[in-house]
Amino acid sequence: MENEIEGIIEFKLAYDSACIPISYIILNKLGYGIDEEVEKGIKLMLSLAKKYNVSYDQCNEIKENFKVIFRLK
Repeated sequence: MENEIEGIIEFKLAYDSACIPISYIILNKLGYGIDEEVEKGIKLMLSLAKKYNVSYDQCNEIKENFKVIFRLK
């Protein structure tokens, strides 16, 4: 809050043939440790999707990247 950092971290997921997310690319960063926390969350999501075989049926229809919005309140 001291540095008044706000913004959007955008990332793209890649899927395997069963539409299970397997990798990611972070497209922009905010800094100050925020990116690392978002990256931890993405890695956890990918590991759980793989462990429990969770797929996203519409993975081939995705046109936009995913966004994590970070705002101070």
